[in-house]
Amino acid sequence: MIFKKKKYKLPNFPEHVIPTFKQLALEPLPLENIAAVKQGIAAYFGKLEELSAKHHQINIDLARTLAERSNTLLDMYGELGERQRKLAAGAVLYYMHYDDPLSDMTFGSGFDDDAKVMNHVLEELGLDHLCVNAH
Repeated sequence: MIFKKKKYKLPNFPEHVIPTFKQLALEPLPLENIAAVKQGIAAYFGKLEELSAKHHQINIDLARTLAERSNTLLDMYGELGERQRKLAAGAVLYYMHYDDPLSDMTFGSGFDDDAKVMNHVLEELGLDHLCVNAH
């Protein structure tokens, strides 16, 4: 049996990321809430675009890519099993969680932790080709 080495293992994340992601990935999102979550992604990204005009440290290109990947996960959400839904929910909610351990608004690298979480989930779901280049 051939095992593929994972590039985005959760245990390799900075310690401060793991508890937040695990808390957000406890429950799958109800299918009837997917449209509202997609609206939340759009609203969050819109806010980021506005703020990035004044705060140039916000990596708006990475934020846009993460919003796109979040929407991709939600588009396929109904096809996922329960464990996969929890992972997808965790990644999407982590992206929209403005108060995560590494502030999205304060640091130029503020979305790097979001990208690592997203990449971990994409890899777990067999969607490696969608992984995000944070640099």
